[in-house]
Amino acid sequence: MIIGEEFYGNSSTNVPFLSLEILKFEEMNNWEEWFCIEGFPLLKELSIRNCPKLKRALLLQELTSLQKLEIGDCNKLEASIPKYDSIVELDIQRCDRILVNELPTSLKKFVLSGNWYT
Repeated sequence: MIIGEEFYGNSSTNVPFLSLEILKFEEMNNWEEWFCIEGFPLLKELSIRNCPKLKRALLLQELTSLQKLEIGDCNKLEASIPKYDSIVELDIQRCDRILVNELPTSLKKFVLSGNWYT
């Protein structure tokens, strides 16, 4: 399963989900990819949990208002965590392919658990 532009509507003039602040995905066993060019301008919390087939989530680079990011039990997900100064909570559990290059200076809570790096 792929979440793409059909999820956001077909209008090229409107930014989707203008007022959404919290978004959670859980136990989406067949979800493989998430493509998003724009949207979610006010999203503050994103949680992706127990999505074992998810490989790509291109949305992560577009969430400049994000304050809390939780990713858990997504062992195939290959992503780089952006360094937004708005992020105060970062929780990554059992995700071996998540890359954290640099932690945000505003970070108040950081959980890294059950990850195996080689």
